[in-house]
Amino acid sequence: MVAGRRVGGRPGRNHARPRPSGHHTSTARTGCRTWPTRRGLNPPITDLTVTARTGTGKYKSTAYLTIGWTSPTGEDDYAWITASTSGGPEREFWRWPMAPGGPITLDYALPNGTTTFTVRYRDYWNFYPDGFATVTITR
Repeated sequence: MVAGRRVGGRPGRNHARPRPSGHHTSTARTGCRTWPTRRGLNPPITDLTVTARTGTGKYKSTAYLTIGWTSPTGEDDYAWITASTSGGPEREFWRWPMAPGGPITLDYALPNGTTTFTVRYRDYWNFYPDGFATVTITR
C-alpha cells in the first residue's frame, strides 16, 4: 500500500459527503441507503418545485416558469428541466447548478397544445434521493 492512498473502492468518492455524528446508531431506510434517526436527525430530502403561467396579449405564446429548491445545494448538484408537448417526446432545454440556491425563472416558447414541464434531480453520490416536480400548461 502506498502511504496516504487508499486501495480499493472508487477514488474520490469514498468521503464525498460528511455523515452526522452517531452514524452507526439506530437507522431508518430511505431509498437505497440507511440514515441515522437518533436525536432527531432526519434523512436528507430533495425539495423541488415548479410553477408555470402563460403570458398575456402578444406574449400569450410564452410560458413563464419559476423553479425553486431548498436542498440539495452542493457544488456538484445539478438539476434539469424537460418539456413535452401533446404527449410527444421530452426535450431537455435547461440544466443548472443548484449551489446558489433558488428560485430561478425561465421563459419558454409555447407551441399549441398541452405542454408538461418536468424538473429533475439525480444524486449520483446516492446521498439525496432522486426528485422531480411537474407542471402542465395549455396554450
